[in-house]
Amino acid sequence: MEPITISRSHYDTIVESVEEVLKVLNKVNYDCDESDPKNVCHTAPFAVGYSQSVVTQLLSNLKTLKENN
Repeated sequence: MEPITISRSHYDTIVESVEEVLKVLNKVNYDCDESDPKNVCHTAPFAVGYSQSVVTQLLSNLKTLKENN
């Protein structure tokens, strides 16, 4: 398998995205009132949806990087 080279900015973007996902996942509070709109960012459904979106975008970006290498 051939190595893939990416720019520092692409690398930094990937790392930042993963860090953001971890922050959102770490904010989940299973004891909060899910019906209160101010708590939406602390609910598991929000964290799952957010994480899925970011990981889908990361996968797409990584595939593009592979194709262009």
